[in-house]
Amino acid sequence: MNDRFNLKKTVLGYDITAYAQKTGEDWSITVVGGCAPHVGSISLAEYHDGVVVVRSIVREDHKDHVVGERFAQRVAEKGKCNVCVCCGIHYENPTQSDLRTIVIAADELLGELCAAMKL
Repeated sequence: MNDRFNLKKTVLGYDITAYAQKTGEDWSITVVGGCAPHVGSISLAEYHDGVVVVRSIVREDHKDHVVGERFAQRVAEKGKCNVCVCCGIHYENPTQSDLRTIVIAADELLGELCAAMKL
C-alpha cells in the first residue's frame, strides 16, 4: 500500500495541490494553492466508533477551514481513522462564483485523493 500521495488540479489559472502522508494508522494532509499558498487553517478529524468529530484552528480573516474540514471529514469517514489537514488556498479578490468554483474543484481533488488512497 502506498503511504504518500501528491495530486494537483489547476483552478482559475493556479494549482491546488493535496499532499497526503500516512502517519501510523492516521493521515496527515496538506492542501495548498492559488496565487499564494500558506497556512490558513488546521482541521483535526477524530474517528471513534463510527463517529467523526472535526475541529479547526483558523487564522483571522481566513476561510481555509471550509476546504480543510471537508478533506478531514471525508478521509476520516472513509478511512476510519484520525486525520489532520493543513489548508491554505489564496486567490486575489475572488468573486462568489470564483469561490464556488474553487470549492467544487477542491471537492473533485478530494474525490481523486480518496480514490488514490483506496478509501
